[in-house]
Amino acid sequence: MIEFEPLGVELKSFFWGGGKTPQSVWIGVTPNENLTRIHLTRDNAAPRVGLSNGSQNYTPHITMAYCRTTPLEPVLDRVTSNSTMISTLFAVDQFNLYSSHLRDGPNLYTIETRYQILKQT
Repeated sequence: MIEFEPLGVELKSFFWGGGKTPQSVWIGVTPNENLTRIHLTRDNAAPRVGLSNGSQNYTPHITMAYCRTTPLEPVLDRVTSNSTMISTLFAVDQFNLYSSHLRDGPNLYTIETRYQILKQT
């Protein structure tokens, strides 16, 4: 179980990833100390259960969609038109750890563990 402080999150800007051929759309999350602490806790715990931490460049984000089989022009238009979006700060009181299984069709994502705030400040 991971104990973490109450967490405030602010979303900022849509982005696309995948180099010259975009394959995913995500929303950036403004970095903060509590997110970094959770990330480091996960990185430190992963090898103890036989997993690679695999995250040399930590960029907090929420993946919104994978678009390998989607026409890219409407996706890029939407991302570009929302590239300066910023949300108000909102509270997060739980999060999930997912495993991903890459497939020829849609990828499969499984919730492995749900985490809730254990420690109030």
